[in-house]
Amino acid sequence: MLSRFFSKSQPFVFVVLAFYLLGGYILAFIDSNSSEISFLLISKKTGIYLLLVLMLLLINFICKRNKIDHQNAFAILFFSCLALNYPQSMIKFESVFVALLSLLFIRRLLNLKNNIRHKKKIFEASFILFFIVLINPALAPLIIILFASIATYSYDDVKNFLVPFVAFLSAYMLCHIYSQLILDEWFVFSKNLNSVNYTFSFYNTTRMIVAFSFTCIFSLYMIIMVLKDMSQTNVQRKLMLRLISFSGLILLASALFLSHQNSDVLLVYHAVIALQAGNILRSKKKWVNETVILFFILSGSITWFSGLLNF
Repeated sequence: MLSRFFSKSQPFVFVVLAFYLLGGYILAFIDSNSSEISFLLISKKTGIYLLLVLMLLLINFICKRNKIDHQNAFAILFFSCLALNYPQSMIKFESVFVALLSLLFIRRLLNLKNNIRHKKKIFEASFILFFIVLINPALAPLIIILFASIATYSYDDVKNFLVPFVAFLSAYMLCHIYSQLILDEWFVFSKNLNSVNYTFSFYNTTRMIVAFSFTCIFSLYMIIMVLKDMSQTNVQRKLMLRLISFSGLILLASALFLSHQNSDVLLVYHAVIALQAGNILRSKKKWVNETVILFFILSGSITWFSGLLNF
């Protein structure tokens, strides 16, 4: 029943998931809020929730436009379910905004497959990446994805490998001008890198351990199903799935070795990896698909109560 309901990418399904996300968002806000409720605070949190809804739209748009999934709503379903495992990041503007920028970054890289206006797309992706790293330096390894994409789709023109440096310089100059005119100070990019943690993150709170366990289970299941899907698809789609999988691997490594013990990078991971989540419910046994959906729908609640009970 659940697999049949989410097998169609329809407006009603999107509305249901938006309200599902809203319920978890409100609980996360109530649990974390320690300040006085005000109109300004509610307006700010409403804006963050609207960014989450925009992410659902963007994930669905990227999947449909690039024909990554099989025209279903599983991508936004699994993102909604697994995002609820990281409530602290879900209600923070910086983490949600960076996740949105990361989706735009991946979208421009996937568009390189069209073999037109490569320099423009590489410039835009690099420009976006500069601000992603500026906000969250732990995502700096995404530069590997950028050059890997250029090597995959635009290797025939050496100039394409120089475009990112032009984009980085342009973004830096823009930030420097803003810093000089508005803040009256020099813009120093390197000071943001001081927040990077170069040690393994053990995620030593009960809630984070449970949430990360669900992330690992989902990732392992998805790897198995995506590899199976790759063996039965065309070359172009296979390259896109490889790019998304490689991006997920880089993000997961960043979450473990570069970020502090928070879930900001993991939220970005689930936003990006959700792009291929529409391909994982391929089992011929319906009860398997139903069990997988129900398991991850309940994962947010299990993570929530694990934090409350602290077992």
